[in-house]
Amino acid sequence: MKKAILFWALVLTIPIFGQSKSEKKIPELLSINEKQVTELKASLKGNVVLVNLWATWCGPCVKEFPHLLKLQNLYEEKGVKVVFISVDEPEDTENAVRPFLQKQKVTFTTYIKDGDDDSFIDAIGTGWRGAIPTTFIFDRTGKQVATLIGERDFNTFEGVIKPHLELVEKVKDFGYYESHYITVGFFISWRTWGRFETRGVCPLCWLTT
Repeated sequence: MKKAILFWALVLTIPIFGQSKSEKKIPELLSINEKQVTELKASLKGNVVLVNLWATWCGPCVKEFPHLLKLQNLYEEKGVKVVFISVDEPEDTENAVRPFLQKQKVTFTTYIKDGDDDSFIDAIGTGWRGAIPTTFIFDRTGKQVATLIGERDFNTFEGVIKPHLELVEKVKDFGYYESHYITVGFFISWRTWGRFETRGVCPLCWLTT
């Protein structure tokens, strides 16, 4: 009888341990407003930053997401980091955004938009009108050097960051300083096309009206 009780105790304990281990892998998902976006961008100076805006309800965003994640994984040791900012509604955090991040096996901190849409759009990058997916690229001085509106693939992102990676490697050879490349992912809907190159934008992905 004691052996039987011990056996069932072990069986009932295993799922509990398994759940605890799984919970540790849940990526941190933080809300971020326009002020915090500005602070985040300032804190990343000295890095090359890719800012990507996305949403779980945006088809092109979902298709593009793995390409940015692959970029992060392959270039992390060279200073590439991806920061994703979701524009899903806050109430969808637990039932849509977090499950998606877990399914994609994201292990680092990502963000979800909070606050006023117009102020947030103005804080993200120059010339943007809210279209998603959109990726902003900043050099190590914090200067915005590229804006990619619409769905892109791994080769496109890699082609954009490589010249900056090579430049930093040359600078490091002289021992001046060390820079990193940060990929910040945002996917947001559009209000106008603007002057930037656009393609693959979700026709139903609207952040604002």
